[in-house]
This record gives sequence, structure tokens and C-alpha cells, in this order.
Amino acid sequence: MSHNNFNEDRLKELLSRMPAIEDKQNKDQLFNRISSKLDQNKQKVYKKKHIWVIPSIASIAVVFILVFLIQGSFPNNMMYESSDMANDESGSEESTMESADIAINDEDSGTSAGTEEAEIEESDTQLRLDVSSKVAYDENSNSIFIHTAVMNENSTFIIPITLIDSNSSTDLNEYYNQIGMYINENEWGVIEFPFDDITFNILEAENQVILGFPENYEFPNGSTYATMFETILSHMFAPYQINEVILEPYNSNNEELGMFGDIDSFILEKPVDQSYKLFHNDYKDFLVPTPEAEYDNINDAFIDMQSDETDYNLRASIPKDMIFTVDIDGNQLIFNSSNELELTSQDYVNMVEAILATTKSFDYSSVLFSLPVKEIPGYDLRNPIMVPEGVNPIYIN
Repeated sequence: MSHNNFNEDRLKELLSRMPAIEDKQNKDQLFNRISSKLDQNKQKVYKKKHIWVIPSIASIAVVFILVFLIQGSFPNNMMYESSDMANDESGSEESTMESADIAINDEDSGTSAGTEEAEIEESDTQLRLDVSSKVAYDENSNSIFIHTAVMNENSTFIIPITLIDSNSSTDLNEYYNQIGMYINENEWGVIEFPFDDITFNILEAENQVILGFPENYEFPNGSTYATMFETILSHMFAPYQINEVILEPYNSNNEELGMFGDIDSFILEKPVDQSYKLFHNDYKDFLVPTPEAEYDNINDAFIDMQSDETDYNLRASIPKDMIFTVDIDGNQLIFNSSNELELTSQDYVNMVEAILATTKSFDYSSVLFSLPVKEIPGYDLRNPIMVPEGVNPIYIN
């Protein structure tokens, strides 16, 4: 082995034993500084005209080895750091993207679920809007119900009306003493009995209502008005348990009240055992009690509700093809039918509400329906349904 090889190998060996050097200097700057030093040394050597061939070779080898080691040290660390940073950034980006994807998926899922619920609710709401109810329930403790009645345009039968003020502390007498302002004859296609000049004073504790007439009052001519007068008063005040009408000043002036003659009071008969059918004029739909109908029991009333009343322009409220049976359990009526018919939601609502109104007229408190359908708009038919407060509701506030 030559001396030169020995020195170089020895240097490599010694250099390999050196501890790891960490230098934050830029490798290009370091190389330039070493190169500058070498140039200065070369100039000095040339000036002294000394030729140091072997040391120069060794020095150059050391420089290149140092550069090699520096390059091997810093770039690797930097590579690892850069790689870690890149991995971190990549992981962070992936994590962010995954989180974003999850968030988007969750949002899409939530939006989808919310959309489905909204569509169902909107569909149910639209279904309710498309179907009209003809009965009134006391769903608000602050509501007040004002019962009245009008006549059809031919004055051949009466149409019960239930006025509802959903937020009122007004005395009942105030409503009846301005009852005309709540009746819209033109829009409903009906006729109101001329109560304009008559005042009402309800005495619920005495089960009486006092009708005050002005002097020289003339009762409308004709037997129809006399009959309608008593029937309308029954529908107006019987729901409040009023059973007697006191007439003033007829009880002191000995004047005659139309066909009633010289009277000062009369007894109100509660409308009972009535069947309800559908009446449609050019303006509005109503549930009305069938005129001049008498029944031995409620089953007969339901059978009659399957036929039209052509003389009065009334339509059947129970489909004529429906096969049904009726059971009684205390105050609850059970209406059973298993044959499936092609009925609209409105048809079902009309039938159910007509049955409820008729059931109330026969003094039952609820109906349990056993039908091919279990739900219709506004009603869960799986549970007993209470009879309504009134029919043909009109909301005045």
C-alpha cells in the first residue's frame, strides 16, 4: 500500500469516527467560503514557490469529504423534516377533506331527512287544506261558541251554524244582540231570520232567554216563518240548556206573536234524534239535519243517511254501497264496516263527521270507527272520537 493511499484511507477512517455534525449553514455558502480559502492558500504557495502536492491532494479530499458529509447530513434531515411536514400537511389535508366529506355527508343526510320530513308535513298540510271540515271542537279553553241557525234560500229547512271566537271574554248576550253582523247571507247563499229588532237576554241559571220586542213589532207573515222561528231558537239556545223563551213586552201588552197568538212564553224543545246529510248550494257546503225525519233508533238514522233527499237538494252522507253494523257500549257507539270502497279523503271526512253529528243528536258521547282505513285528514280512527261541539263552524276572530 502506498503512502498516499494510507493517508486517504486513514483520513476516511478517522472522519467516519467523527461525531455527527449539525450545521445550519447553507451548503452553498459553506462551499464558497472553503473554496475562497483554498484560492488564498494557492496564491500563497505560488508566491513562495513551494509545491505541496500531497498535502494539497489531501486537503482537497478532506474538503470534498466534508462537503459530501454535509450534503449527506443536512439534506437527509431536511428531507425527513420535509417529508414529515409533507406527510403532516398531506395527512392534515386528507383529514380536513375527510372531515369535510363527513360534514358534507352529514349535512346531506340531515338535509335529506329534513327534506323528507318537510315534504311529508307539507303533503299532510296540503291534504288538510284540500279537505274541509264541517264540525267544531272545543280545542281552546278561551274559545266561546255561539250557536245559531239560518235558512236555505227557499226557507224549507234550517242550517245550524257554530260561530267561534277563539280568544274572547265577551258576554254571550253581546254576540246574540249583534248576531246579524256575523251572518253573510250573500256569500253563504242563505237567509237569516229577521232578528235585527229583537234583543236577547240569556239567563243560564234560570234556563231562560228573554226576547225583547220593540213597540209595534210585526212578526213576519206566513206559517213558514213561525215554524222556523221556534226551530231556530231551539238550535240557538238548547246547547246552553235553555228550555224556555220569555217574550217582552207581549206578556204585558196582550199583542199577538204571529201564529203563536197571544202568548208571553213558550217551551223550547231540544233538537234530538236527527240524521245529518250534505247540502251544497252555489256558495258553500253544509251539514244539515234531515227535515221532517223521525227514527226509532240510530241505526235507522244511519240507513236513511245513505239516501239523497231530492226535494231538499240534500246528498247522502254515508255511501249507499257501504255495509255496516252498529253496536252500543254505554255512551259509546261503535260503527263497523269492512267493505272497501273507492272514496276520496273528503268523502271519508264527510261521512265520519255526519255520523258524529248524528251520534250527538242521539245523546251518545263518542264513536269508535272500525273501517278499512285507520286515518283520514284530521282524525285517527284507531281511537274513539268525541262528538263535536257543533256543526258548520265559522270563525269570527
